[in-house]
Amino acid sequence: MGGTSMLLGQVTTSIDNKKRMIIPAKFRGYFQDTQNLIVSRGFEDCLVVRSIEEFTRWQEKILHQSEGLKESRILSRQIFANSEEVTIDNKGRITIPSMLLEISKISNKVVVIALANKLEIWSETAWKDFNDETKDQLVQAAATLKEF
Repeated sequence: MGGTSMLLGQVTTSIDNKKRMIIPAKFRGYFQDTQNLIVSRGFEDCLVVRSIEEFTRWQEKILHQSEGLKESRILSRQIFANSEEVTIDNKGRITIPSMLLEISKISNKVVVIALANKLEIWSETAWKDFNDETKDQLVQAAATLKEF
């Protein structure tokens, strides 16, 4: 990947009236070797931005699930039908497809959070609500994870 080995932190920014969002400067170095990214539906009403390489790795995990399981089919359909390849323009912007903005209830102000190898885009109010609701659950969440 690019000059930055991992993505950390959060930045508040906005989506313009042409549905474009600047990839925040502190995150842009991670994607410097690529022009195309995948934006997809995330969980809890956010969007997820991955490099094509990261999306391909994630895709493989999804596709290795049994098609006989209804949950696997739901996950595959919801993720792949609601993912789009986007191009970073010369000003560091991506255009987010309308359907993804609608699904995530994103309009103007957004918070972009970094998760080591991907970004999440949240509406400012959804991120505040999620963060307020979960900020005291860190220890409990870590205790339930298998290999933490």
